[in-house]
Amino acid sequence: MKSLLIIESPLQLLNAYEAIFNFDISDGILLIRYSGFKQNDRQIDDILEKVKSPNNVQVRSVLIRVADRNLLDYGKAFLQKLKLGVEKFETIYVGNYDSPFIKLVIGKKKNLILLDDGSRTISAQQKFSNKHHFDWFTFFDLVPFKGQKIYSNKFEYIQKRIQKSDSSEKKPIIFIGANLSEDEIISEEYNIDLIKKIAKRYSDYNLLYVPHRSENQSKLKVISSIENIVLKHLDFPIELLPVYDYPIPSQIISFYSTALFTLGKIYGVPSTAFRFNYRKSEYMDHIDSVYDYFEQYMSVIAENDI
Repeated sequence: MKSLLIIESPLQLLNAYEAIFNFDISDGILLIRYSGFKQNDRQIDDILEKVKSPNNVQVRSVLIRVADRNLLDYGKAFLQKLKLGVEKFETIYVGNYDSPFIKLVIGKKKNLILLDDGSRTISAQQKFSNKHHFDWFTFFDLVPFKGQKIYSNKFEYIQKRIQKSDSSEKKPIIFIGANLSEDEIISEEYNIDLIKKIAKRYSDYNLLYVPHRSENQSKLKVISSIENIVLKHLDFPIELLPVYDYPIPSQIISFYSTALFTLGKIYGVPSTAFRFNYRKSEYMDHIDSVYDYFEQYMSVIAENDI
């Protein structure tokens, strides 16, 4: 086998499909690590069923839970390493190089191409150097280090699978939810106030609020009471709206979600990111780097201008 692709999330699977299409991979294995999180695993299954792989690669899977891992889980990961025989692969594509599961399976292999795993791509590239780096297959426009290859993911395969509507009907704006208060980046009260201000800015529009899977129910209940917001829980990746007969939105808005970038590219619609006060957060440097990057490609609006 020439290629091994290892993924752990729906977005990573979509990016793996794009890699299979872009690099014309037919002699390879796609290894899916299920996490035990219902929504994550169900969306992976939906993509496998609805989208299908561009080429006939072998698909294997293993369940290693994120929560309550035990010796059996580590044993299953090590068994995958033995079964695969990673040394025989010319190229290995991985969705999250920092994943303990992936590190255990691939060992110290250096022939890696990294797939996007949300905004971690930006922070990971910042930690690389001319002496230490891996190649990327990415939808971000990264400046390569010396000897580093950056392959562009243009979502060509997904775009072939979606049908863009020419309807003149007024299309909704999608508001991508975020677990800002749940991750203790800001307080829940402040989080809700921000959402209310943004909704008021778009008072003439219908906003479909797609919650983050970690947002709590009490917070979502308050959000659903905002006049022009409709909560929309999706059982499939938001990148696949047309595949499930949903209209393509007119615009994507959020705080610093990677979906602002990916959906803007896939659907060809504008994205808007809203800044907020996160100066007390331990994630400040990471959030800064995401907003700095977004400012090059989309509208980023300061809180005072909402």
